[in-house]
Order: sequence, then C-alpha cells, then structure tokens
Amino acid sequence: MKLKQKQLKFLLFVYLLSQIAFYSFAPLYALFATDLGLNLQSISFIWSGYSLITALFILLMGKLENKQKKSRMMVLGFSLYAASSLFLLSVDSRETLMIALSVNALAAGITFPAYKTMFAKSETRGKESEQWAWLDAGNMLSSAVGASVGGILVTAFGFQGLFMAMAMMQGAAALIAYRFLRLEK
Repeated sequence: MKLKQKQLKFLLFVYLLSQIAFYSFAPLYALFATDLGLNLQSISFIWSGYSLITALFILLMGKLENKQKKSRMMVLGFSLYAASSLFLLSVDSRETLMIALSVNALAAGITFPAYKTMFAKSETRGKESEQWAWLDAGNMLSSAVGASVGGILVTAFGFQGLFMAMAMMQGAAALIAYRFLRLEK
C-alpha cells in the first residue's frame, strides 16, 4: 500500500513539473507566433493542427504502448518534451514552429497513455475519485503557476529564457522519472 502511495505522489510530482513547463508557454503562444509575423488565422490554425496531431499521437501511441514498459515510455516522452522546448529556441518561421509543436505533440502522445496507465495502477482502492481529483486539480494548479512563471520569464529573459527554463523543467522530469522508475519491474 505504501509503495502505491509513494508512486502516486511521484507520478503527480513529475506530471505537475512537466505541466508547469507546458503552461508557461501555452498562454503566451500567440504572442510568440505574432513575433514571427504570423496573422491570427495562421496562429489559430497552427494551434488547432497541434491539438489535432496530439490527439492522433495519443490514440496511436496508446495502442502501440499496450506491450511497452510504461516507465520507459514516460521517460522518453518527457525527454522529447525537453527536446521540443530546445527546438523552440531555433524557431524562426511558420514551418519551424509547426515542426517544434509536432515534436511536442509526439511527446504528449508517448507520455499520456503511459502516464495515465501508471497512475491508474497506483491508485488506492476506495480513494480513486480523490486521487483523480488531485491529478485534475494539479493540472489546473500547474496552469496557474506556469502562466505566472512564463510571464515572469519572458518579461525578464525573453522567449529564449522561457524555452531554456522549459527544457530544464522537462529534462528534470525525465531525469527524476528515470531515477525513480528504473526499479520498476
């Protein structure tokens, strides 16, 4: 029982760290894209495409991951999130923005099915609703923290500083996940 509780807390921690990184950019995405010279229609279609490809990757990877070690997939996903944040450092056009967001979408596709499977297996019987509430409330708390962190970082260091911080947070999530989950059988 204690092992399940420890794993659930760990899973919440790495997920929330990863989500803070995501939410530090998401509310500022349109400003970044505007700086690239994109118009509002292009900005909205690119984000729509990103959301669509994320959904497709989640469905595809969910099917492919049935026989994969979930901890490995989660570490791979967090690592790809870090790579996509670093890729954002070199974005200078609509095309490179779409590539960077596609890498992020692939990271989500790899991470979410594995993460949610591990989370579900770590639940305590009789406390499932409470534990899923922590996951969903944590996501919203990550949004609140991430939006503030993103605004502070962009104001102080520009988008380059934000992308470096995002890569560090995602890299830390990958490293922590690797160290914690390497003992998973």
